[in-house]
Amino acid sequence: MTDTVRAVVLIAYGVILGYGAFAIWPFAPFHTEKDWVDVATALGTCAAAVIALGLGYFEVFRRNNAERKERNKAVDIAIILAKRALTTAEGLRATLECDRTERAIQNAVDVLRDRRESIDRINLYKLEEIEISMVEEIRTAMTKLISICSRQDMTKLQSVEFPVRSVNLICEDVRDAIGTLEESRQRF
Repeated sequence: MTDTVRAVVLIAYGVILGYGAFAIWPFAPFHTEKDWVDVATALGTCAAAVIALGLGYFEVFRRNNAERKERNKAVDIAIILAKRALTTAEGLRATLECDRTERAIQNAVDVLRDRRESIDRINLYKLEEIEISMVEEIRTAMTKLISICSRQDMTKLQSVEFPVRSVNLICEDVRDAIGTLEESRQRF
């Protein structure tokens, strides 16, 4: 049974209990009006307690559900930004292989910096520890890519094998981090 159904059942139980008290009134073996008042008060108190517990339980469920939704939204945003970062990293690899002009490399670095800044804006307070470490890993990967492009004059390199291999390894790290984030998202 879901938590919402449980809360509704508890509230319905309180209503049925109250209705039952009024339904047995004509048949009750009470000798005085005071006996009836005592029984009605006891039943009403029990019904109120059951309803209060049901509403309290429902409120806790609602709050937990809202927190879960906020966390899932933060993870979804992290996954989207991570995938964009991966696409940018793969684009950098193509730039290194095909168009090593200063302008193309600088454009790639600017996009990488933008992706890293987007990752910096993720609300880490909503994420679990493993998700935070994956977001940090992706951010570190973006920093490494920026460093690879900024450290060397790519236009003068005879062979781009080392930078391309480095970019490939970093892309694999980002793919693994995305996979971990997606698995984490499915757990909740």
